[in-house]
Amino acid sequence: MMLLHFLVFMLAQSPAPTQPDAASLKQLAADVQQALDAFCEHSRKLNGIVSVYRVDKESKKLLQQTVIKTDALRRLTIDYNGDKQFSHAELYREYPQGRQLLILNYDRGNKGPRLQIETYAQKGEAFEFYEDYEYEKNRVFAYDFPTNNALRPVPQVKWTFADLLEYPAFKITSLESSGRDKDRVVKVSFTVDQAINAKQTLENQLSQLQHGWFEFRPSQFWTVYRAEYALADARKAIQTWQVAFHYEPSQAAIPLLRQIQMAPLTQKGQVEPVSRVIDCQFELVSKTLPDSVFSLEQFGLPERTIEAGLQDKADRKKREESDKLNPPPPAGGFPIAKHGIDWTLWSWLIATGIVVFVAMGLLLSKRKPKDTSTKI
Repeated sequence: MMLLHFLVFMLAQSPAPTQPDAASLKQLAADVQQALDAFCEHSRKLNGIVSVYRVDKESKKLLQQTVIKTDALRRLTIDYNGDKQFSHAELYREYPQGRQLLILNYDRGNKGPRLQIETYAQKGEAFEFYEDYEYEKNRVFAYDFPTNNALRPVPQVKWTFADLLEYPAFKITSLESSGRDKDRVVKVSFTVDQAINAKQTLENQLSQLQHGWFEFRPSQFWTVYRAEYALADARKAIQTWQVAFHYEPSQAAIPLLRQIQMAPLTQKGQVEPVSRVIDCQFELVSKTLPDSVFSLEQFGLPERTIEAGLQDKADRKKREESDKLNPPPPAGGFPIAKHGIDWTLWSWLIATGIVVFVAMGLLLSKRKPKDTSTKI
């Protein structure tokens, strides 16, 4: 009888899942975005290392490692492969006169880093070719920077929960809340409406996610606690994953993610052993780091200043504007003037040809005729 009373009490404390209405979803999106903004203000000061491992019964193999260095105006991420060899780096630096983005990749020929892309922007401008690279915006920063993995419920991709709420095909089927105050946990069950998904443009489609649930802690900036979801690969094969996010005690204002454990599920729903682990080692850095930390010279490359980059950009724009006003003639065609064919040029060419033709005719007429008579 006591057990029965206990179960009744627990059911009363755990409300049944509810189907959210439009007003509830709007409030949820606002709460999640507000938490994301607050989290990012703190995570911009995090430095550390993120390591991805493949795990089996006997070994733990490193797949990728990312080193993160950042201060108020500069950010550097360096990616290494499983053998801890350099593979990729992105260096962002902000100055009073503008911003600079430098992207480096491994050059097999030189067996070292190579500056592949450099782009510059004055204050208030977007980067050329990288319009979306706006780390000043919290939504972009949360999506793309490794220190924000705690906001991404699906580790295989970069969506934050705030991102998912904006996709037309992402449909929340129920909300379930348990616990109170700082211990409150919200479970969000969802599905991806494939009929709606198929009608969207590529940038608005959720190409992999199928269905599942996420658990968040609202009092902890809506960071992810647990998740289970199904993903489709390129061959449309579906794999379900169960994921646990572990945090460590810290004096920081935000919870510091320590590890993500990912385990696949069998077709019968049984959880298999953890097959992938993401280790995170973060520390809060409030001081300005030395310039050498954010230099190209550490990669064995000459430095590129913001002044030189902005000047090159301005010179290139001038050349492009000049080319528009004075376009080169199309290959194999007539030279084209602003208002049609440039007949002045072609008249000169034709006249020159006639003079040459007449001169050649006069020259040939003065030559001695060949003797064609028969000699006896």
